[in-house]
Amino acid sequence: QLAVLAHGGLELRTIRDENQNVSNKQGLMVHEQAKLKKEVADAETKMKRAEAMAAANEERYHMAEQKIKMLTDMIHAKDLQLGKSQDRYTQLSEEYRRYVAGGAVMPPGALPPQLQLAQPHGHTQHINQPVAQLPYAEQATAA
Repeated sequence: QLAVLAHGGLELRTIRDENQNVSNKQGLMVHEQAKLKKEVADAETKMKRAEAMAAANEERYHMAEQKIKMLTDMIHAKDLQLGKSQDRYTQLSEEYRRYVAGGAVMPPGALPPQLQLAQPHGHTQHINQPVAQLPYAEQATAA
């Protein structure tokens, strides 16, 4: 009976050791599971933050596109306005050249402001004689 009892004690010790091993493994698994849960939570937080940043970047991109379109439209409008101004200036310059070439005298007020010579006291002198009859310094100013 002693042999049976010794054998039973050995089996009990083996079972107890196995139970301790299982318990240790369960503890490690619980620890690993907690660690994995934290990693998942951190990853979800990072993902949400990245999604929020992506949405904000998308909104900023959309706003930038709208601003670029608005600026492009403004540039186009200014180009058209500049083209019209250049056309009008060319037309007025050509009319002036024809008057001067024909020896005509321009009546006061006939020239637009941009083709009039400014005077020191704020008065405007109308160019009313052909360029060839002006002194050299005034020819350079008139041309």
